[in-house]
Amino acid sequence: MKMAEMAAADGIAAIVATPHQFGNYPNISAENIRAQVARLQSMLNQRDVALELLPGADVRIDPDLTGKISRGQVLTLADRRANVLLELPHELTSPWIGSWAIYIRPD
Repeated sequence: MKMAEMAAADGIAAIVATPHQFGNYPNISAENIRAQVARLQSMLNQRDVALELLPGADVRIDPDLTGKISRGQVLTLADRRANVLLELPHELTSPWIGSWAIYIRPD
């Protein structure tokens, strides 16, 4: 709550909450993130904190990522189904990641 109050005091109007999704956090669902963001937004509103909290996720790359996006299981930034914040494996660095990220873009 204190961080939200500080952000609003600094003139920030909106923040996207980006908890981890998939990888080591397989039970964090898009529905749960939306519900928790709505709960926190309600608390902010009750305290008159002028800040819009939007749902999102830091999404671990997954072999079925495009399918999960299509099925609504992946929470995109601000829940607008336009951009995904990808979390790459910590133990892997690869030159093909850039081309792969372009490839996963759903139409």
